[in-house]
Amino acid sequence: MAERKSVLELLTLAAGYLDKRGVPSARREADALLGHVLACDRLHLYLRFEEAPLAAEVDAFRALMLRRGEREPLQYLTGRSKFHGMDLACDRRALIPRPETEDLAKLALELLGDPAGKACADIGTGTGCLALALAKAGARVTAVDLSPEALDLARGNAEALGLAASITFAQGDLCGPLAGSAPLDLLLSNPPYVAEADRDSLAPEVARWEPGLALFSGPQGLDAPRRLLAQAPGALAAGGCLAMELGLGQAGLLAAEAVASGHWAEVRTAKDSFDVDRFLVCRRP
Repeated sequence: MAERKSVLELLTLAAGYLDKRGVPSARREADALLGHVLACDRLHLYLRFEEAPLAAEVDAFRALMLRRGEREPLQYLTGRSKFHGMDLACDRRALIPRPETEDLAKLALELLGDPAGKACADIGTGTGCLALALAKAGARVTAVDLSPEALDLARGNAEALGLAASITFAQGDLCGPLAGSAPLDLLLSNPPYVAEADRDSLAPEVARWEPGLALFSGPQGLDAPRRLLAQAPGALAAGGCLAMELGLGQAGLLAAEAVASGHWAEVRTAKDSFDVDRFLVCRRP
């Protein structure tokens, strides 16, 4: 019978395999996956370097490593993603929440001031991360997505976090499900904004595994953002705000279009944590 390998040996082998497969930060990814299998964080994993995991644990780790070698994202393998202090279920039904979207959540809360009781909508909710951040702060939120599967994921996250009572889930395209609703204080969205022409330049984790419906939006990546910009004034109360995440170079372009439309009292862009003009903010008269 072959001698069981230690945690350190398994991690060394796994990191080498992932590195050959082109996986970024291969050692950290191996740590995360073995920690997931052994149900321990990175610190405690390192304290167990000399231990030899059970055969069933090694088999589970090997299976995850093979999937990661095919560039399936870490968050889909573990089924979890952190966002704004929340632990969310995450799978192929929705995009993996990004740091830039956490910046959008912070921006939204700044725009609301005191969120308690404010009426908001999250368009393209995905995992529900933005809607949940607003609901956690006390806002009343309508979470909209074109994908019924994504809505099921978001609803499950809301229930797990005890926030389902503060969120209404609606299936449909952009502001369509908001027709007839009371005017909103905030309309928030991380819409699809990747250009079809950029598909081949995306990392395999994105291009092969994340849902195209939530990524791609026409030749320039602006089809959905432009439609949302046009629909938003009709959904917002006087003084209400639209805050939208966009791709590189898109925020300034749409800001100019928003000014030219004459529908907004204030139009500006805002930077993310990487000092990139990432967000468009428009305030209704």
